[in-house]
Amino acid sequence: MKNKIVRVIPFLTIIVIVAYTWFQILTTEYTAMWRHYVALVLILINAALYFWKYNQAIIVTGIILLLGTFNLLSFFTIIHTSYFGFGSVTTPEIQTGSLLLLAIYAVFNLTLLINWYLDFKEKKAENQK
Repeated sequence: MKNKIVRVIPFLTIIVIVAYTWFQILTTEYTAMWRHYVALVLILINAALYFWKYNQAIIVTGIILLLGTFNLLSFFTIIHTSYFGFGSVTTPEIQTGSLLLLAIYAVFNLTLLINWYLDFKEKKAENQK
């Protein structure tokens, strides 16, 4: 039970950030962009998923963070993006706040995800015999 709570910390952090973002949007002059709406819908779906399919919800949290990192969602009121250039070649725009959240997610869940992947490969190999 304790491990489950620890693994949910990144998602709880996202919920707090998104709640504060929507509070700012509703009470100030900030306007929600389509990235805010998509993030809110995905977060609500993922929150429900945590109650019914915990393992899938952990994976969906990582996918949501990847989408946020690559500027397809926004958890924060103001959307800050960065990119890195190597000569004339540049990376896609990256939201550094979401990248930090993704790193925190990896710290809490990477070992679990690797174990799930190895279990999946083991079951697949057993089924092929």
